[in-house]
Amino acid sequence: IVLAAEAQGALAAAAARRVAEGLAADETLRARLVRGLDLALLPQGAPAPAGEPLFTR
Repeated sequence: IVLAAEAQGALAAAAARRVAEGLAADETLRARLVRGLDLALLPQGAPAPAGEPLFTR
């Protein structure tokens, strides 16, 4: 998830909270959360971690 450049501080926290609430509101996603989910909020333009896939299944 990439936040807009102007989403900093309280705006970024509010966006992260909305994402978490959305995930928790969905039964299927909530079941996945019980088993663990890695989620990173990156600022716009942030480089991806070197050698790390952005998505794995």
